[in-house]
Amino acid sequence: MNLTRCALPILLVLTVVGCDKSSGSPAPAASSSAPAASSSAPAAASSAPSVAAPVDWEGPYTAKVGKVTPPPAAKMKLWEKDPGKVGVGTGTIKLTVSGKQITGELTGALGDLLLTGELDDKVVTARVDPKDPNAAETWSGTLTGKLEGDGLTVTLRVASRDANLAREVDAKLTRR
Repeated sequence: MNLTRCALPILLVLTVVGCDKSSGSPAPAASSSAPAASSSAPAAASSAPSVAAPVDWEGPYTAKVGKVTPPPAAKMKLWEKDPGKVGVGTGTIKLTVSGKQITGELTGALGDLLLTGELDDKVVTARVDPKDPNAAETWSGTLTGKLEGDGLTVTLRVASRDANLAREVDAKLTRR
């Protein structure tokens, strides 16, 4: 009993002293001009893989009427009435792959569109959005693709603002 009574205060003193490892001077404040990393950081940074330089891709496209297969019970079949005059024709796709990020644009028959997406291994996926969402004819959808050899093969599927028109593009892009 006496041992327990003595051990508790000693344990308490050791805990308090052990937790206070202050050297007596406050730690220096971080400076925006001073590096925050320790001396081992350069060694770790040199072993990390470097980020590849951005790669630009470009190629022509031809937009055609997209195939839409509504369910058999669908009452509205507006796609069947598509005269195929709007958003059909040629244009250019330009995109940049920087690390895993993809940005780009389309110009031409589909108007001015923006691309934002990702590269995962050799597979490209991107959103397609209008550069000016208030333009009379706008399209939005998806772009998918795959890096193959020295080219980038892409498929673009977009719909009009009211989703009554669909367009498709298959294109091969080359490095710029």
